[in-house]
Formats: sequence, C-alpha cells, structure tokens
Amino acid sequence: MDVITYIDSIGRTCFGELIEKKESNIRVQSPAMIMVTPNDAANMKVDVMPLFFTEFSSGKPPIFNYTNNQYTEVEVTISPKILEHYTTKINVVPEPNPEPPVEVL
Repeated sequence: MDVITYIDSIGRTCFGELIEKKESNIRVQSPAMIMVTPNDAANMKVDVMPLFFTEFSSGKPPIFNYTNNQYTEVEVTISPKILEHYTTKINVVPEPNPEPPVEVL
C-alpha cells in the first residue's frame, strides 16, 4: 500500500492509500484523519477516524480527489502501529441485520 500523509484545506492531518498522483491533483482511497486528544495529564490518545464511512455507501472504498490547492503533503512515514489501527478501522465488514423474530400466537 502506497500511503500519503497530508494536511487538508481545513487543517486536518490525514493519510490514506495513494491511488494516483498527477501534476494537478491526487486521488486518495479511504482517507482518514489522525486525532490526538489528552488522555490524562501525562499522556495523549491517538485515534484514526475515516473521513467517510464505507457503510454509508455501496460498500466500495471511497476515493477522494484533491486538487493541488486543497492539500499539503507531509513527508513522514506513518508508524506501523497507526497503519495497523487504520487497516482495522477501514476494512470493517458490516454485520448483517438479522430479521426480527416472528411472534407465534
């Protein structure tokens, strides 16, 4: 997987699978943002939040198209631990909705 890390036009730190990079734009599959929040006085909690949930669509991974003025690439290697967390969150298989039980009178 070719991962790109970037800051989007509203200031979120994001990353995802780079599908295509052209002179005028990039296409990123299943982008997610990195969220850092205080856990307690001495620690920070890092989480990965998809920018779009596949469960809200046909089940195919979303592809975001960013023009060059909508992102700034960050030259960094995302840690394997964060990538593992990303893969787990992005590749969620939705559970089927069971049929409600039929009442027998």
